Amino acid sequence: MELGAEKLSLLINEAYKEAHQKSVLAMKERMSDLAQSIGMPPSLSEGFKQ
Repeated sequence: MELGAEKLSLLINEAYKEAHQKSVLAMKERMSDLAQSIGMPPSLSEGFKQ
């Protein structure tokens, strides 16, 4: 299967965007869990999940 340079570039860019979105979501979840573990009120720790 041969892809042109432009198509390959688009596929790589989309993969990068998806990986970044997953990374940001995972970090927000981890920060929320950390905030709750140190006793921050739920209303404040929920701000990490926005």
